[in-house]
Amino acid sequence: MTNEPGWLPNVVQALLLAWRKPLSVQQIQQLLESEQLTSSEIQTALQQLETQLEPGALRLHKVASGYRLQICGSYTTYIERLWEERPQRYSRA
Repeated sequence: MTNEPGWLPNVVQALLLAWRKPLSVQQIQQLLESEQLTSSEIQTALQQLETQLEPGALRLHKVASGYRLQICGSYTTYIERLWEERPQRYSRA
């Protein structure tokens, strides 16, 4: 896989999706230690990932503890439907 062009941004995306918590550059570097990547290479991969995601629904977001993937705000009205409150049904007493 490491010989495929663009492999690192895809691997970083997979890590972020699987973990569902922010990951720092150092954490990504530790997870991929067998590839012996520098923090600069990981930063470049994060920039490439950000560019790849730009036209889609996901965005790469930097937070205090690292990077995470989140849904673009323009999709909020659709996502909110997942959590629509349904009226409670009460049984007759």
